[in-house]
Amino acid sequence: MEIQLAHFDFERYTSFREASTFKNGVVMLAFQFAISTEDNPKFNFLCEQSQRVQKAGESVKLSLQDLPNVKALIPGTDEKEFFFYHGSLTRPPCSNTVTWVIPTSKVEISSSQVSTQHQYWNNT
Repeated sequence: MEIQLAHFDFERYTSFREASTFKNGVVMLAFQFAISTEDNPKFNFLCEQSQRVQKAGESVKLSLQDLPNVKALIPGTDEKEFFFYHGSLTRPPCSNTVTWVIPTSKVEISSSQVSTQHQYWNNT
């Protein structure tokens, strides 16, 4: 499983769509997961919020105060190595304007937390 977090400077751009039209307008942080025997408590919030979406096309709005610190989601971030490269969005319009940041190691998550996400995707 992989999660991608999109970032853009909303003081410079009015929307993600606008940012994606400029070279380096979007930074994507993508990290992969490894199955663990125990829940990763740092991901409980994201698992809970994803259950609020019941159908394809629905969304959930969260305030910045609600979101966990991304650095806290990736244990030992200061010690990890990252891949950086310029590429494209993974969905249309697939603009080649993205800076990708990918940790070289995986984040642990339990099978029950993965099942929560799997149930969501099977219902959409």
